[in-house]
Amino acid sequence: PHNPTMRVLSVSLSANILLACVALFMVSYRSLGIASPASRSAFRAPMTLPARACRQASPYLTARQRSLAVRADTYRITLKTPTGDHEIDCPSDMFILDKAEMDGIALPYSCRAGFCVSCAGIQENGSVDQSEQTFLKQEQVDQGIVLTCFARPTSDGVIRTHVESELNL
Repeated sequence: PHNPTMRVLSVSLSANILLACVALFMVSYRSLGIASPASRSAFRAPMTLPARACRQASPYLTARQRSLAVRADTYRITLKTPTGDHEIDCPSDMFILDKAEMDGIALPYSCRAGFCVSCAGIQENGSVDQSEQTFLKQEQVDQGIVLTCFARPTSDGVIRTHVESELNL
């Protein structure tokens, strides 16, 4: 009455579906920048640009809601680089480094997690929100040092980039 071949096929199909669900769960965790319970630690590994952009948009929105969401205010940021000045129109909910990369402007970076000064710039005017970074002290922020990997614009502004060697940190 029972075909052994069908039973093996059914078990194999169930195992494949289970593996696909586990893989999808892990990809979902990683794409939102959430550490799985087994890998949580104080150190956060750098995320890819698409994952960072997705995380910044809002981890609480579905893909459809995210595609329909209205962007926040956009600010004109002038980046003074060794190769010349570049202007980007950066939304207030996006990191300056990410928007520069999207526009094809090469800026220095290393950790992409606010733990170093490779991406540092000096803000000549304007304002940014870099409250998520953990490296700079308040006095350094007050001096105009900006970590472009964790800075979101709050007004139009000018940032001089490639300044890591100038800083005494």
